[in-house]
Amino acid sequence: MSLSNMCRQRVPLCEKYADITIDCEGEDFEEVVGKGIAGLQKRERNFLRCAAAGSAPHRDGFILCLVYNACEDTMSGRVDPFHNARFLVEIDGITRAGFHEVQFGSAVTEVIEYREGNDPPVMRQLNGLTQFRPIRLLWGMTGATELYGWYKACSTAGPAGLRKNMAIVLLDDNGNPEARWNVVNAWPCRYIPPDLTARECRVAIEMLEIVHEGFTRDL
Repeated sequence: MSLSNMCRQRVPLCEKYADITIDCEGEDFEEVVGKGIAGLQKRERNFLRCAAAGSAPHRDGFILCLVYNACEDTMSGRVDPFHNARFLVEIDGITRAGFHEVQFGSAVTEVIEYREGNDPPVMRQLNGLTQFRPIRLLWGMTGATELYGWYKACSTAGPAGLRKNMAIVLLDDNGNPEARWNVVNAWPCRYIPPDLTARECRVAIEMLEIVHEGFTRDL
């Protein structure tokens, strides 16, 4: 059976990929194989090398089909969503970047309904003010007091001159930025010290609630 016929008949893959088939007729096979192998994980690359060195029937067609399916963006364009477990927070003038949790407040634009007498019997939907909900930062308590000091200064003298710009950065598994939200004119309005109990042993968590005047997403 020729390679073209194998691809046209949607040849099943090995047991690992038995439920996946492809139709690669008319494609540039060498280009697909080159791109696919470059994007495979190490174990898949090793598997392909072993298969290529063997004498299994229709080896080339098998390898081509395996590459086509193992490389997620070669054929289907599939893009997996980001993970949320790696991130950092940048605050002007404050060195702390590691936080246990970031609770990102929503952005909500008010909707104003309006209608004139000669309009169709449907209300117009107009945009009003946009409100940005507070951001909450939670971290394991240490001897560092910069964040609490920022809150104390704002609560004592007001936020004038103490507003800061921030950035919340989502990272990939290698620590590279995947998404970034830039926050402007932020200042802390609430501080919660850790809960304490003698009944169990857990990490002491501090929390700072921050109000701001908007954010934009980069990346």
